[in-house]
Amino acid sequence: MTICRGRCLRVDLTTQEIATTSTPDDGIGGRSWNSLTLLRELAPGIDPLGPENILCLSVGPLTGSELIGSCRFIASAKSPLTGYLGDSGARGFFAPELRWAGVDQIVFTGAAERWVYLLIDDGTVELRDASHLVGRDITETTTDLRRELHDPDLQVAAIGPAGEHLVRYAIISCNLARAAGRTGMGAVMGSKRLKAIAVRGSQPVKPADPDRFRRACTELEAAIEGHPEFESRRLYGTTRIMDSLAAMGVLPAYHFRSANFDEVEKVNGRVTYSQQILKEFGWIDEAVGRLRGLVKIRRVGDVAGETPGAVAAVRGTEYYLGVDGAETTRNEVIDGRVDVGARGTDRQIEGGYATLARLDEAPIEPVELLPAPAMEVSASHTDVVAVWPTQAKASAYLLELYSQPAGRLLTQAHLSTGHWQKDLPTGDYRLLVRAIDENGLRGQ
Repeated sequence: MTICRGRCLRVDLTTQEIATTSTPDDGIGGRSWNSLTLLRELAPGIDPLGPENILCLSVGPLTGSELIGSCRFIASAKSPLTGYLGDSGARGFFAPELRWAGVDQIVFTGAAERWVYLLIDDGTVELRDASHLVGRDITETTTDLRRELHDPDLQVAAIGPAGEHLVRYAIISCNLARAAGRTGMGAVMGSKRLKAIAVRGSQPVKPADPDRFRRACTELEAAIEGHPEFESRRLYGTTRIMDSLAAMGVLPAYHFRSANFDEVEKVNGRVTYSQQILKEFGWIDEAVGRLRGLVKIRRVGDVAGETPGAVAAVRGTEYYLGVDGAETTRNEVIDGRVDVGARGTDRQIEGGYATLARLDEAPIEPVELLPAPAMEVSASHTDVVAVWPTQAKASAYLLELYSQPAGRLLTQAHLSTGHWQKDLPTGDYRLLVRAIDENGLRGQ
């Protein structure tokens, strides 16, 4: 019986052939599709780092939708670390982007003769040369591909030098922070000379019954936020259980040489939050901290926030901190004041202004944020159309579409003109447009 069937890309890295098929008809997405594929197609006794191994990446049927927590992809293969089924997942923007590109599963077979990366651009799929990325770490690889493809929002899952050199516990990383970190899936990727997977998509996930689905999402969100442990989980994350683990004598310490740590009260969740946390942010569709895109800091008091290019002190303010890989830091102040320092130069940025600091350079003089475009929106039975007059100082526009009342980011697009059109299901939405200047600073 078919439970859920999706679109599967079959990528033969040996022959460089790409075919489109369906996912297994008796799985329900993600881990089940990968496990069924490996069970049926993987020969017993093969070398996990040989071309006979199969690497599968899958998302679930609800990935990319409004449902909270549905932002994970699963990577599976025969593990070079254990010799058994290897399975690891990572959250973030990569999985929803893959779904928005119309892909539910990727199955990699064989091994390339030279280093390549896979580009999925909505309906276009191709293998490209990655020789210029060899030796680059994950941050550098992500930044290079975004620059090469002229898209700062490109979603990239990549390996670094550890994966290239077949370290048996190497990871696959996305969003510069999320990792499929278990069972050596990065080593399998490296054995196939697959440096990265780059994805961009624009096809929203449309439920069969949008109103019913939205109600279910809202009810689930309310139940999560109403749970008595929600606030502590939101504030402290996994560190909230350190005291309990220490009391039971099962808190790993000293690189797993001991299960006892007498000074846990100096590093537990409450101490870490009060003394070390510089910003609060979340990833798409997570149940805690729902900010998406740029990091938005909203704190009271003096807080020093360090980025690759600059150090900012926050004084009861609200601003956007954008980091492009490890090379550029944007500080866009909405309200209050931010002090930004880099390379011995300090700037005081007032509300309505911004600065930019490139690696090893002083921050530029504060520039005024471009005003929000005056947008007019109309809707027909099938399309929503937004238009706005172009601004002389704007080089591009950032458009963001949010669901209401959940406030989830559904679409983000960089546009060169004052026109946007989209086929949307019946529902309530919030549409925002910000002008971007020649420095890449985003307006109000």
